[in-house]
Amino acid sequence: MARSGPKGTALFQKGPTGVERGPVPGTASHVAGGALKSIALLAASRSALFPGLATAHEPGLTEAITWNAFFMPKGTPVAIVRKINDVTNEAMNDPHFGRRMH
Repeated sequence: MARSGPKGTALFQKGPTGVERGPVPGTASHVAGGALKSIALLAASRSALFPGLATAHEPGLTEAITWNAFFMPKGTPVAIVRKINDVTNEAMNDPHFGRRMH
């Protein structure tokens, strides 16, 4: 099972979870300290933090993607859900934002 973020990193360090996917800045100290081993970067280009780390695309894994989502507690007011949806869609339709996401 894939895990991510600080909780995913902690779980990964305790035992096998299969995959730990986290942001480069959030995992850099764990990799540098030897607690985690990076095998590929899920990005179109290499990171300045890990210039020696290949992207998943380099050996031919062209379908490697990441995604993000918003989660809210059950019962979140509809007006708040709609507002978050509206501003998210607005951002996703902005060409500058789209270029930064790819």
